[in-house]
Amino acid sequence: MAPCAAELATPTKSASFGGTLNLNAPDINQPVAIDGDTLYVDPIGRVGVGTISPDALLHVAGNAELDNQLAAGHATFNGQVFGGTAVGTVITVTQPGTGSQGNGVHVTNSTAGGDGVRVIMNGNTNGSAAGFSALVSSGNGRAVEAIATTGLAGFFQSQSGTVMDVNRTDNAGTLFQARNGSDIEFRVDSDGNVYCDDSFINTGADYAEWLERADYSEEIGPADVVGVRGGKISMDLEGAEQILVVSTAPALVGNALGAESSERDGFEQIAFIGQAPVKMRGPVQSGDFVLPSGRNDGTARALAPSELKAEDLPQVLGRAWESSEAEGLHLVNVVIGVDQAAAAAVVIDNLQGEVKRLAHLDQRLAHLETAVADLTAGTID
Repeated sequence: MAPCAAELATPTKSASFGGTLNLNAPDINQPVAIDGDTLYVDPIGRVGVGTISPDALLHVAGNAELDNQLAAGHATFNGQVFGGTAVGTVITVTQPGTGSQGNGVHVTNSTAGGDGVRVIMNGNTNGSAAGFSALVSSGNGRAVEAIATTGLAGFFQSQSGTVMDVNRTDNAGTLFQARNGSDIEFRVDSDGNVYCDDSFINTGADYAEWLERADYSEEIGPADVVGVRGGKISMDLEGAEQILVVSTAPALVGNALGAESSERDGFEQIAFIGQAPVKMRGPVQSGDFVLPSGRNDGTARALAPSELKAEDLPQVLGRAWESSEAEGLHLVNVVIGVDQAAAAAVVIDNLQGEVKRLAHLDQRLAHLETAVADLTAGTID
């Protein structure tokens, strides 16, 4: 049924009304329209602006500009909603009342690839400004809650920068925690202590610490054998108190000094215990002891357990956990932090073997001496 147009006089400049403007259609089952879809009221009272098919009590097809405040008990929006052009808050949602309440803002996204809520910061130069800020001023509510019945609930970063920055200004209590129901699985306290309910699982294989280079100009890299003197490292092993190796993929790193990488310039991650690749020269068999090559170039050599001597013990870096017949420079997986007592036991076994051999030689020598004496006395035919 065609709409019934309400005809109004069109003044040359303006029109004013001191009372109420009533638009009535002759038939209550017919809509009322002004200039097509400029203003449209359907028979059940829904108002359309820019549309003759309003889906709600007020349906605006196009952009709407608000210079002050929009108060809504419950509002549903399709498409782009708000755009702020002036300094200040664009949207404020106040949820009145106490007790169990509904959601202040509820966004349902039924599209295949769109975002439920997207905040874009353009041209911002204020480092403390946030694209999204959530505050719990009192009580025990949650500022942000991410729930995923399927898929992922998380934070994603497609460019360089910090993905999530948690800042607690009172320096007390919990900074971040993850729960499985009521069971706390992971927690970071504001003092930097970390609690984990089970295990830290990663692909790293050693415990390392940041140690300072004795000479900042010396080029030291992963898998290089280094000596430690007074807590500083160098590939020059003269007078070294301990032989270690630069870690390639640590599972845990201590002595970090600070959160910024610039604070660790001139430092290397040194493996103290665990598995680490080592630059080797020459063949090696699994189980061989690994010692510096003697070239002071960050390389090591293999020594069979049967050849280990007491003077070798201070030089032992670890034991090879794989074999290689390569003659040149190559990497070998080595277990670092060998128990010196175990290495000493190998030396003792070797010494005991030498003692037995010497005892056997001593017996043979005694027999020879007896034979010579008898020959001299003429008792031998």
